[in-house]
Amino acid sequence: MKPFRLETHYSRSRSRVVQEQEEWQMQSFEKTLFELLPFQTKETKARIGKIIRENTIDPLETGEDGNTLLQEAVLYERSDVIELLAARERRLYGNGEAAEKEWYQAFREAVKNGSRSVIGVMICRGILRCVPDDEKTLLYSDLASFKDMNYIDQIVKEEHVLDSRIIPEIRNYMDKKFVQVVLVRYKRRLDINDERESARMIRMAVLCDDRRLARAILKKQPSPSGLGYLAEGSDDMFHLLLKMSGKVRPEERAEILTYVYMGPDGDDRLEQLMKKTSWRLTFRDEEGKDVCDIMENKIESIRYPNNKSGYLARQTYHKKLQKLQKKVEMARAL
Repeated sequence: MKPFRLETHYSRSRSRVVQEQEEWQMQSFEKTLFELLPFQTKETKARIGKIIRENTIDPLETGEDGNTLLQEAVLYERSDVIELLAARERRLYGNGEAAEKEWYQAFREAVKNGSRSVIGVMICRGILRCVPDDEKTLLYSDLASFKDMNYIDQIVKEEHVLDSRIIPEIRNYMDKKFVQVVLVRYKRRLDINDERESARMIRMAVLCDDRRLARAILKKQPSPSGLGYLAEGSDDMFHLLLKMSGKVRPEERAEILTYVYMGPDGDDRLEQLMKKTSWRLTFRDEEGKDVCDIMENKIESIRYPNNKSGYLARQTYHKKLQKLQKKVEMARAL
């Protein structure tokens, strides 16, 4: 029995020494990676690749400054390193909440810093599966702000729908072209949560001058919202408004009339709408305001440029308001 016990003790001691050596070696490799990360020469990239491919590396190993190897890779925008770590470790998702949380936080940092190469690698590796439900709208909105269709494609692939809330506002020509592509590609998967979002999407369709898209959005809603925006669009958009006029609720008609009158070719379009429908200028909204009251409020809410063009725009609207007041007085006299 004694020799057997001595052999067992010796074997255990030896295995402990081997384990300590392996841990020391691992720490040594990770320490080397921390030192190499700031440098992106051909030689350092080759050495980093060789270390990660041939050894077990922990991406969550902490360095001297308290950052993990993963955090440092994101900080230096080393998408090549993150690709290798994710491929080797298989801990980007699915292997425990702690690891997923670390990867997700690193991804959020990459989005915050605008590191497109890192974002692309992590998305391809499935990082969107780690996004908490209560953070999806905000994160996806941040990703959409990059105007990269690859990000949108991955979001829809993960969620199976496109939440309208993540689509950015149109402020310039590039925004318009991006939103056009997004809405045309995914109009059938567009998920609109409420009337406010429905109206915003109609406005998007008007700005993109896409009548088919506007019709597709309107069909998704039991009671169409945002029809007033159609009055501000092209002739095709206005004709769509004429077709949809029968579905407009009575309490909303006064505001629609105001939109039509204030839009392009207001007098002519107002006459067309009045002829096609039984609408009257004497309509009032739920608060008892008529078209003149609504137009006056809209005029005051507009932000005019503090220059001559802004002054002229305000004067033009006031003249149109005076003309509308006379029209309403005549309609009431009939």
